[in-house]
Amino acid sequence: MTKSPLLFTARRAIISHMKRLKAMLLAALFLNILIVPFARFSTAKAELAGEYGYVDEGASVAFCSDKNTATQLFFIPETYCVKILYRDGDWLRVVYGEDAPPYRALEGFVLDDGLVFSDERPERPYLYITFKVAFSPKDDSGYLPGLGDAEFDAAYYGSYTVGTQSYSYVLCNGNFGYVGKTITDAPKNPIPSKPTSTIPTQPSVKQDNSVAMITVVLVGVAVLTLAVLLVSTRKQGSNR
Repeated sequence: MTKSPLLFTARRAIISHMKRLKAMLLAALFLNILIVPFARFSTAKAELAGEYGYVDEGASVAFCSDKNTATQLFFIPETYCVKILYRDGDWLRVVYGEDAPPYRALEGFVLDDGLVFSDERPERPYLYITFKVAFSPKDDSGYLPGLGDAEFDAAYYGSYTVGTQSYSYVLCNGNFGYVGKTITDAPKNPIPSKPTSTIPTQPSVKQDNSVAMITVVLVGVAVLTLAVLLVSTRKQGSNR
């Protein structure tokens, strides 16, 4: 019994279309595996932007270099803000200040006790005050002429107390440190009457440029794989 040429051609066409469909489904699944985590990460990153925490009047909020109160650097001025990146347990990962000379943005940690949260950037989020600091060289030259006092601009970040002595944490001549001058008459910001935002939790993945580049490369590989599968399927169909 001979097979009908029409039936044979139809069967070949069905098999060819099924192979193409299978290849497309596999490639789509591959793309989905790559793109969905990246999309979730982008969403998580967006949720972290624009959160601020004001230091309430009368509160003492220490800026720490690590998640440990023993690493306190200074106390953030009352009514001024930290920009919140994410929550890490009992701590908040924050930024104080911006990269605008003579200041430099500082990343660190604070406890949330004493903060009032807001999703709106205040007009003056950080207290910017500068003053002159003079350094006197020790003169051991005897009768030889020595150097005079050197003056530098110090950018104020906050206060710190050791016993009964108060200091200011400053950025001066490119270095962070403490000086004996204190600020007692700084202007204050209005405080929101109640919290206007919630604090995001720490993202499970942190994005950097390398992650984005790897994702783009993998997507390109997936597209190339799809093209190869389609071409090979067509060749197999034409050879039958």
